[in-house]
Amino acid sequence: MPPNESRLPPDVSVPESKPRVQAESLRRAARIFRYLGPYKIRFTGAMLALLTSSSLGLAFPYLTGQLLDTAVHRDGAALPTGWNSINGVAAVLLASLAVQAFLSFFSSWWFNQCGERALADLRRETFAKMIGLPMTFFGQRRVGELASRLTADLTVIQETLTTTIPQFLRQTTLLTGGVTLIALTSLRLSGVMISTFPVLILAAVLIGRRIRRLSRDAQDRLAEGSTVVEESLQGIANVKAFGNERFELSRYSTHLDAFLQVILRAARLRASLVSFIIFGVFGSIVLV
Repeated sequence: MPPNESRLPPDVSVPESKPRVQAESLRRAARIFRYLGPYKIRFTGAMLALLTSSSLGLAFPYLTGQLLDTAVHRDGAALPTGWNSINGVAAVLLASLAVQAFLSFFSSWWFNQCGERALADLRRETFAKMIGLPMTFFGQRRVGELASRLTADLTVIQETLTTTIPQFLRQTTLLTGGVTLIALTSLRLSGVMISTFPVLILAAVLIGRRIRRLSRDAQDRLAEGSTVVEESLQGIANVKAFGNERFELSRYSTHLDAFLQVILRAARLRASLVSFIIFGVFGSIVLV
């Protein structure tokens, strides 16, 4: 028994620690990936194509610099081994871009295929579970809210599988490779940039938590608006009979305005985070 537990009133329980809650949340989120099981070969191929194309993207600044150095006949400009003309650098640069474009196409195509198919399986299973619930469940919830869970809420998972994960892998590869190349070029510059990472990560975590809460609130507001639409259309005969078109429009507009306010607050926070990161990264370069 914890030392302070005996001093608490009998109706007050000791809350669980935050790390355990976060671990449980991560375990629940990891369940989503089991829907990618039937498509794991294609999903793995998409990740490999993405990582390879991102790595090739790191060669673009280097080859472009070599191309410019050779074009202006800069003193001391050294071409990579085996190349003795600007045409050689240009040929390798174009070949690198062609391979990168080829891999990017298949990466995007396969990620979207896997994400859409996994989401279809999830929607099918969710609907099967929903219609098997007892009538008391449907009596406590509105039809529009349940329909919104199958559409708007699951769309967030779709964006995670088709956009968030690929972008996370790409940016991680570019960040790791870029810092490594900068370290090989200038240790001082890399040290200053790395020193800004804790501040940027802390800001991203704090703002990200706020954005997540706002996104959840926005989904709730959107579900409430969908409920109004559902009720109005189901009872359209009564709406017409009593001339309640303006009233129903006012109800829907109220929920829509609430959704708009929340989603715009989230967008403002995202914009603030992006601008802060850009200022921090490039500001450190200017300081050096």
